[in-house]
Order: sequence, then structure tokens, then C-alpha cells
Amino acid sequence: MRRGRRFLGGTGTPRVSVLMPTYNFAEFLPQAIEGVLAQTMRAFELIIGHTPSADNTAEIVAYYQRRDPRIVYFRNAAYIPAVANFNRCYRRMHPESRYWIMCGSDDRWAPTLLEKLVAALEAHPEVTIAHCDGYRVDVQGRVINKYSDLYPETTPPPGVHRNVRELFFANYILAFGALVHRDRMARLYDPEVVFDPELTMTPEYALWLRVFLRGAYGYYLPEPLVYYRKHPKAHVIQAHVIPRLQQEVRIFKEKLAGFCPSELEPLRQEALVVRLAHLGFELLVAGRPREATQALEEACARDTRGRLDIRVARRIARLPLPARVRSAFWRTALVGARVLHRA
Repeated sequence: MRRGRRFLGGTGTPRVSVLMPTYNFAEFLPQAIEGVLAQTMRAFELIIGHTPSADNTAEIVAYYQRRDPRIVYFRNAAYIPAVANFNRCYRRMHPESRYWIMCGSDDRWAPTLLEKLVAALEAHPEVTIAHCDGYRVDVQGRVINKYSDLYPETTPPPGVHRNVRELFFANYILAFGALVHRDRMARLYDPEVVFDPELTMTPEYALWLRVFLRGAYGYYLPEPLVYYRKHPKAHVIQAHVIPRLQQEVRIFKEKLAGFCPSELEPLRQEALVVRLAHLGFELLVAGRPREATQALEEACARDTRGRLDIRVARRIARLPLPARVRSAFWRTALVGARVLHRA
């Protein structure tokens, strides 16, 4: 049915499918849609999957859809998580589009994002995912910092890369600035459901890991072309750090088990220890010593490096102290461990 939609002023096939699920983001949605429609690379479709909201999302989409036939809209019958909605958007892609990319309905793109990422993929036939840098902004859209500032040690150099080891320790690929070549990904990894529905906060991270572990190359464009928003409902805020870490533990403990090449198994185990330790630290600071102890005990059992910070944190978690005192002890111990260069 969508084969007759108009692209580039005539009837044709979109080169890019833009996936945009949305739920209760009417405050930001017009900026997100306008950022896509303003792209200098015009041959795309924008697929908006609407989970029923208590706002005027449907009216906003209808306004833009009347003005631009490249918008494909569907409304879910009932509430579904964002990951499931992404999967539904994915299944509705035009069968002949060449690339796909996610766009947050609370974020905004620079006008040249698609043009530059498509150019990178077309210039480098070995590359599966082309990704750019982005700005983290506040609710009003004011710049806080760059995405690459969060991962200075793992962000790859500009151009073609195969940074698998770095990806184990940080998700340096900004989800809403990552363009995927459909056929190249399918040759490496072609799951029935592209995003794991059990990973509600980290689905793209698991996907990048699986694709890169199968031999994918990336292309990094250091130019910030995405403005992704920090606000109370965003998954990237500190309030959600514990559930994100719990899901990353699942990725390295369960989801990549049997998937990881044997030569990278030690790295998977090390990445798991890092996540368990970080989870234990956050639970300790949050005043949840029982859960912290469980995570830190497992980190100690798996640790082969003798990390002092993990062992000290485990001891602190066992102490019968108020949460505030325990947290203060932990912060002091962490500074001392770092001074000793044994963390």
C-alpha cells in the first residue's frame, strides 16, 4: 500500500525508513517531526507509532501528515512499551528502503544528518552502521554536553572502525544518530524481532553488540547532529541508572552467552564484572545494601584481577550502618582505591 507514496516530488521508494515511536511526548513531538522533515536528504519515510496518550499526539501527527505524505502513522490499540513500539515501526518499513534509523520523539535532528550518514554508508561498502555524535540538551533545548564527552576512552576515531572491545565497556553509539544498512545487517544478524523486548532500556546496545560480534564495521562521524533531551521521563537520566545496569548485566550474563566468539569470552566476563560492580556501587549509594551485597558478591566471584574497590564495597555493604554513613564510607574507600591505582 505504501509503494505509491511520494518521495522527492514523485512516486518512488524511500531510501531511509525513520522509526519514531511516541507516548505522551506532545510537548516535544513537533520539534522531532520538523527535524526529520527538514532533512536535506529528502527520500525517506517517517513511521510514527503512537501508543495511546493522554495528550494531543494524534492531532499533532495529523497536522503534519496533511502537509507531508512521507509520514506513515499508526496507533496501537493499547499501551505497549517503547521497545515493542519500535519493533512495530520496524515491521512497517517500506520493503525496499535501503536504510533505517531511530528518532526519539523527544529529540531533534540537524538538517544534514541523513545526508551525511547515507553518504558514509554509500562510500564504504564494508560498513553496516554509520553513527554521529550528538548534543545532550535540557528540557528547553540548551546544550549540556556532547555524547562523546560521556565516553572519552571508548569513542572511536573518525571514519571506519571495528571497535568491538571498546563497545563491551561503553555504548559509544548514540542510538538516535545511528543509520543501519538493512541488507548488510541482515547478512550478519537477522533476528525475527530486531529489538529484544526484555531489554526495555538497553535494546539498541544489545543489537549493536550482536551485529559487531558477527563482524560488522562502523563509521564514526564526530559531528554532533542529534540533540537528545534530558528530562524526567528520559531513560538516560540518573534516576534510571540502576534498571539500566541491571539490563546490561543481563546482556553480558545471558544474552551474549553462546553468542560471543571464544577469543572474546574473557572480555565478556570482564565486562560483566564491571557491570556487576557498578550496579553494586549504585545500589550501595541508593541505600539498598542487601541487593548491593548480592551484586558485589557475584562480582568478587567472577573477578580475576583482584579489584580492591569491589572487595571494599562488599565489606561496606555488610556493615550494619545507616544508608548515609555507609554511602559516605563507600565514597571515601573508592577515592582511596583510585589513588592506589587498583580500582
